[in-house]
Amino acid sequence: AHDINIEDVDRNGHMNNCRYSHLVDQALENDEKEIRRFEINYLMQCYMHENLVIKKCRKEKEIFVIGEKKEGLVFIAKILLK
Repeated sequence: AHDINIEDVDRNGHMNNCRYSHLVDQALENDEKEIRRFEINYLMQCYMHENLVIKKCRKEKEIFVIGEKKEGLVFIAKILLK
């Protein structure tokens, strides 16, 4: 889980898109860092002091990382490994 703090938010008070990518990167193991393709779909915004739960699922060379908060799904990332 990730508690959204001042370092995560932009001037508008919601989580900066780059921070979502950083959370996805943190969810990956060292042997999952050679990426062929990366997609992320933003579904809902996050704000300071919210809690974001990160989950990962891997099937062979395809990885899905999702972020959820109590209101629902925030993002889905799809990663294809080399």
